[in-house]
Amino acid sequence: MKTKLLTIAMTAALMLTAMTKVQAQNFDGPCLPPSHGLDDHQSAFCGVMQTIALAEGANYVSFYVGITLDDLKAALVEASPSSTIKIIGQNNSTTYDPVRHRWNGTLQWNEAQMFIIRVTDACEISFESMPLDPAEHSVDIVSGANYIAFPLMEGMSLTDAFAGFAVNGDKVLSQTSSATYNRGRWQGQGLTNLEPGKGYIYISVDSKTLVFPSSK
Repeated sequence: MKTKLLTIAMTAALMLTAMTKVQAQNFDGPCLPPSHGLDDHQSAFCGVMQTIALAEGANYVSFYVGITLDDLKAALVEASPSSTIKIIGQNNSTTYDPVRHRWNGTLQWNEAQMFIIRVTDACEISFESMPLDPAEHSVDIVSGANYIAFPLMEGMSLTDAFAGFAVNGDKVLSQTSSATYNRGRWQGQGLTNLEPGKGYIYISVDSKTLVFPSSK
């Protein structure tokens, strides 16, 4: 009798696990890392889609889902196979030759940094993966210019994003606008918020570590 009850209990547990996995795969809410309170199955099986439209020329880009450099290269070549593509990082770059079908150059991948992507033909790239946890992607800021990613799925004001971090003289540049921190507030030419998928250059007065708040 004890053996039979144990078998029934184990079968019920396996069925519950399977049901949880199915529910997680069909989870219709925001996919968040384990630190946000989802169970292990939801964290393992639930992803989000990030789509980035690239204009001809330079694009300041960052990612809020976890991908690799190989993922990015493959997506770019598939989306625009005849383009000459260049991915520029903080200190190095890599370029795709559409005639020889190969990449040249060494690029160090860092999800906490933004990249400038240059394409000769406009295209769109998409990735489905787990969203990044800002707490796990801090940025080591040095005095001077820094390429920074914005790893969140929702926009955030400069005030909230850099609360307790910015000092007088710090600057943020997007691809089209800028802002300077002065006397406790951001002042600038049209830049008031950080946007998902966009990359930024942070010009810092000193060296420090940047960690974006998870939400606001």
